[in-house]
Amino acid sequence: MELAFKPEGPKGKLVKGHETMFTTRPNTDCLGGGGIYSTCEDFGFFLRALVSGGEPLLQRETLDKLFTGTVSNRKDLTYMAQEKFRWVMAADLQPDTEVDHGLGGLVSLTPVPGRRAAGSAKWGGLSNPLWWVDMKTGIGGAIFTQIFPAGDPVVNDCFVELETEVYKRIGKASLKAAESFAESYYLALRSSRATIASFYLPKSESPDGKIYPSLVLNGASLDDGMTVQKFFIEEMPFTHYEAQSIDCHVLNPNLKPLESGRKAEAERNMSLLVSVSGWVRLQELSKGPMRGFSETFVLVPNEEFPKGKAPKTDKKSWLIQTQNFRYNRNSIEQKEAQAMKEAEHITQEIRELQKDEAEYDAMLAERQFL
Repeated sequence: MELAFKPEGPKGKLVKGHETMFTTRPNTDCLGGGGIYSTCEDFGFFLRALVSGGEPLLQRETLDKLFTGTVSNRKDLTYMAQEKFRWVMAADLQPDTEVDHGLGGLVSLTPVPGRRAAGSAKWGGLSNPLWWVDMKTGIGGAIFTQIFPAGDPVVNDCFVELETEVYKRIGKASLKAAESFAESYYLALRSSRATIASFYLPKSESPDGKIYPSLVLNGASLDDGMTVQKFFIEEMPFTHYEAQSIDCHVLNPNLKPLESGRKAEAERNMSLLVSVSGWVRLQELSKGPMRGFSETFVLVPNEEFPKGKAPKTDKKSWLIQTQNFRYNRNSIEQKEAQAMKEAEHITQEIRELQKDEAEYDAMLAERQFL
């Protein structure tokens, strides 16, 4: 293995180096955190196992121990990581990030804005390979170089940019999917009710014995998508939904190993938690009270959705695994009436203050006259 050096300093030009001692002699001692040999692809498989719960390499209990803090004096660790050896231990973290150290690496106890969540871990190597695993969101990544010495600032900047871009792209893809789903789903509830069942995951049982889909509409449990469709066709009047806000979070960005590295395939290899709130009119489009509603979905990719950038199909790319819908107590008319009542109360208080002020001014004027 050959290394590149920067003899003129961190921002200098790279100069081709020579084989290191690690490849010219066998390791006879256990080096702990050093001396591992692998390929980028194999290390990627290892990171995937970590963010997926450890299996098939590790049990979950072992994984938890790897990234549970073990340092008793975190004050000294923070000084070492964020000050004395920041250039090599935590240059990719913000100075106020709280850290601990586990058996597997440096653990971030607080979230890194725009990047990894609290409880994530990272570490690096002598020739500036850097990796992170975010078990909470199921995201991990690495950058591999053969640049010496460790702590190269340019490599560190590339690592930060890589991680930031990964989270940004996943966030954009998930929000786009959530907005597209909400638009087509609420349109179907209003005017294409014969297609409602196609939005739902077929009834099935998970390995842990849970039955899906799990559906609750305003307190009533429904069996599957066809039951929901029948309910809307036979029992529900006209419905006009106005989604005021859509919030989306990625539950698992790596549901299964990908067959290719295509962007479209990667953007559907995740499960989404989607929260929608707004108003619904249950009579005519321009008449009748509007009631507030809130709804939460867990969406999973449709395995039968054709692969490709823009496939021509009627199949839904995302299916509802769980759903919980409820009406809010007050209708929009009730809220407007409450707002009017509060406004009248404020107006009355202003009038009383103005009256008191006028009486006070009159008293002052009378005293000046005397």
